[in-house]
Amino acid sequence: MGVLAKLAAFGLGITILPRVFFSRQIHDQRLRVIDTEIPLPILEYFINYRDDLHSGFLQVVSGLCQEICDFTAHGPSV
Repeated sequence: MGVLAKLAAFGLGITILPRVFFSRQIHDQRLRVIDTEIPLPILEYFINYRDDLHSGFLQVVSGLCQEICDFTAHGPSV
């Protein structure tokens, strides 16, 4: 996401980024929000890990991600 943000900030294209992570760049006008009526597609997120090395730890981390990561929330307005 950081590379996409930098490319957009340098005027080399547009991208879809979460406002909550890039609110400072938006506030500093390094990035600009373009409003559109086109809905974003529904995305699926996956976590992959080897199950033969520290699998208990990684299973806990995977479970925490599922509990706390809500990419449907818009976060604070910027």
